[in-house]
Amino acid sequence: MSQAKQQQYNVLSSRYSVVKLARQWISVLKRMDDFRHFSQSEIIKKAISDITSGDVTPEDIAKARSKMKPAAEQEDDLKLASKEESGKNGKSKK
Repeated sequence: MSQAKQQQYNVLSSRYSVVKLARQWISVLKRMDDFRHFSQSEIIKKAISDITSGDVTPEDIAKARSKMKPAAEQEDDLKLASKEESGKNGKSKK
C-alpha cells in the first residue's frame, strides 16, 4: 500500500479524526475568498469530501491553519471548545 493510501486509510479509520479535521478545514475554507459565498452546508460537504477523498491531508490543514491570523485561529478554537462543552452540558439523561 502506498504511503498516501496508508495515510488516507489511517485518517478514515477514525470517525473522530475525520470530524476533527473537517472542523479545522471548515474554519480555513470559511476564510478563503473563493468560499465566502458558499452556504454552511456547502462548506461542510466540501470539507468532508476533501478529507475523505485524500485531496487534503492533515499536513495541508495544519499548514493552512498556521498561515491564518493567530487571533482568528484562537477564536475558532474557543468557539469549538464552547460548542463541545455546551453539547456535553445540554444532553439529558433518560
